[in-house]
Amino acid sequence: MGRTSGHIIPAAALRALLSIAIVLLGPCSALSEAPKAKANTMNLAFVLLSAPALPKGEDVERAFASYAVKGQTLRLGPRKPKSPEGEALEFNTEDDGYALVALMPAPVPKREADEAARYSVSALGGRWNLPLHKAHLVVVAQGGGSPLERLGAFTSILAAVVEASPAVGVYCGSAGASHDPKFFRELAREHDVRSRLPLWSGVSITREADGRISLLSLGMKQLELPDLLLVASSGKLTRPSRCSTICLRTWSRAAGHWPMAPLSGARRPRRSPSTTSRRPSTRR
Repeated sequence: MGRTSGHIIPAAALRALLSIAIVLLGPCSALSEAPKAKANTMNLAFVLLSAPALPKGEDVERAFASYAVKGQTLRLGPRKPKSPEGEALEFNTEDDGYALVALMPAPVPKREADEAARYSVSALGGRWNLPLHKAHLVVVAQGGGSPLERLGAFTSILAAVVEASPAVGVYCGSAGASHDPKFFRELAREHDVRSRLPLWSGVSITREADGRISLLSLGMKQLELPDLLLVASSGKLTRPSRCSTICLRTWSRAAGHWPMAPLSGARRPRRSPSTTSRRPSTRR
């Protein structure tokens, strides 16, 4: 049995939900055609640390090569800027962008990062719990391109910082989730969009009053897409293939201006779980 959002959910259902979460946050074809947005938009995340330590810029630059997608660059700047709390690192990125890494020798205030850990796919079924953190790195990047391009470049930078630091967690406020650093690095090494999507959106799982289980994505606003809500009986969620088909079709509907391609070999279920697109809401 697993416990998520204060409710006990069967382990089989949790395993199915993990499969659904990954498929729900796809497919790649829709995202690859996402509309262009205004350039020079900033991305922000926190790397949670077991000890207050600023990584070496050379180590971050070296680690970046493992995560960079074609066209992404990261070069250590010639100077070390000062942050309000101490030293920081400055990097130059592609298209005249930049990234900053600043050390904050204290935990993220108000337990914000700690509370967000339960919404990470890496924590489903109690597989990972966020340890106490004593400090954090503020990682900021600014650059041009589409929302997908900017978020992809930022993910590569963030993974490199995580690898070069004593990281115990990665808090992405826009995703509404704090991730296991190992989970973050593993998915960031996969350069395709579908693999990285669970890093960009948290997943809220709740048992409804009628006994059904709902799953809500939390971070798709970053890609100018609606968050999605799936509600189904726990019995239906033990059949991942059926739910995957439903989620793929729901995504196409939510995207609106992207056509709904037929799913090869998919059978229409007699009764499908209710699915809607909706804005994120506070869920406990």
